[in-house]
Amino acid sequence: MAPLIAGWTIWGCGYGNMSALFNKTDPPISGEKKNWPNGRRLKKMVIKGGQKKIVLVDLDVVTVAFWDKSENADKGRSLLGQIARGEVAMATPHYLLSHLEKWRHITLKEKIENYYLKNSRVMLTNEDVDERVAKVGLDDKKLLRELQAHGIKEEDAFLVMVSSIFSLDCLVTFNRVHLRKNENTINEVLQKYGIQPIRIVGPEQV
Repeated sequence: MAPLIAGWTIWGCGYGNMSALFNKTDPPISGEKKNWPNGRRLKKMVIKGGQKKIVLVDLDVVTVAFWDKSENADKGRSLLGQIARGEVAMATPHYLLSHLEKWRHITLKEKIENYYLKNSRVMLTNEDVDERVAKVGLDDKKLLRELQAHGIKEEDAFLVMVSSIFSLDCLVTFNRVHLRKNENTINEVLQKYGIQPIRIVGPEQV
């Protein structure tokens, strides 16, 4: 997750507080939530979806798509269009949207949040993550610490873990420094903990 806007926190807790990642009570997010499928329906959706890709899209991709006019923005908008048309399915952890709470640019924040709320086929709550972690027998906190020891930022490590334990087709990000350039190292760590490797790609590679 690229640090596009300063002051990101997770609901009043610094990223150093690992327990904040697995709080059983999810913070409120504006917008209609009652029809969101959750993690317990993800496997069923994957089966029904056939060959349709299911991806986790990092905030930097959506932010650049809405904010910028660069070539990267065009790549981001192309993927967001595919997702909006139902050509690609998007799974979003509740944790990802919690970053938007402290953003000062209200208009941009609302556009990004509304896109995720409208277009996410699956919303993964913290409880969903906890349940999957328990099911696969993963020492999640140890895994996250080891990923951080390899230079993966804490919030990025969480997205890596979610992509792996929910068997998503790829994690989509513009973050080359902490994620895309470290894909081999990340996957070595994931396999060490007995969970599957992941693809980390730019939006043009989906």
